[in-house]
Amino acid sequence: MKEDIKIETASKSPVVSVLMPVYNGEKYLREAIDSILAQTFTDFEFIIINDGSTDKTEEIILSYSDLRIHYFKNEKNLGIVGTLNRGLDLCKGKYIARMDADDVSLPERFEKQVVFMENHPSVVACGCLYAIYGKENKGAVDVATDADDVRMDMALYCQYAHSTLMLRRNVLEDNRLRYREEYRHAEDYKLWTELLRYGDMVNVPNILHKIRQCEEGISVVYSKEQKQLADRVRKDYLQQMGIETEHTLNEVLEGKLATEQILDALIKYYPLILRCKPYNWIRRNYLSALKMYARQLSSSKKLCVIRQFGKVLTTKDKVSILFR
Repeated sequence: MKEDIKIETASKSPVVSVLMPVYNGEKYLREAIDSILAQTFTDFEFIIINDGSTDKTEEIILSYSDLRIHYFKNEKNLGIVGTLNRGLDLCKGKYIARMDADDVSLPERFEKQVVFMENHPSVVACGCLYAIYGKENKGAVDVATDADDVRMDMALYCQYAHSTLMLRRNVLEDNRLRYREEYRHAEDYKLWTELLRYGDMVNVPNILHKIRQCEEGISVVYSKEQKQLADRVRKDYLQQMGIETEHTLNEVLEGKLATEQILDALIKYYPLILRCKPYNWIRRNYLSALKMYARQLSSSKKLCVIRQFGKVLTTKDKVSILFR
């Protein structure tokens, strides 16, 4: 390990509990396991839960003799939510690192995340930058890294790939947080928005993980259900932030609302935009939507809009609204 990290944990408890559920994962499982066992940070337990696989998943897991692996098998298929919650109950580490059975963690992932979490006690969870690979190598995915940007951007999209996360276990335990069955296929997004009640979330600005894109993935097989549930999570999160609206921020920014609906939505999202940093992409896109709407109005109504939204409009924005 490159850094001498001294971490206090409960007696004989590992620093990190790695939680990996697997169901019929024989195709990529060995590569996933090997990437965890090759981590430069070595003080971890590796909890693997077989959710009733019918292929060679169990055979592959049992072929390993590494004592850090703790193997559990569900008597019947519980699904991803039930299996993850069982795993959370089994974890003993100070931190919980998620892993998927078809992904790959780069060797320094745990080391960099543990160091970051130790140095930033207000952070309840951190992910990392990651690359998409599979049939096509799509390279790094652009996600927010700054805590304030994450908090704002989560109102629009989930800023985390599930298997990149490292979480503080005590925050989950103290606040009785678990994955929720009613949000299946967006259960991670829901949990992250609930975690944000108790601290900051960030992404370490290093590519430390590789997400495999395959036809059997949840985001592919259940894309329609996932989108519907993600919209529900976004509305829940906005309510958590004090914003009551029937329209998602996506609908506003993507121009999906009728003209008569736009002003009401812009007004309701205004408090959120005031909290965004000037360079934040949500704020920039909101301003674009606002200016596009205002330019369609009469001169007197344009002045009303400028007065109402003046705190986020620069002089250049105001001139653009009035004279275009």
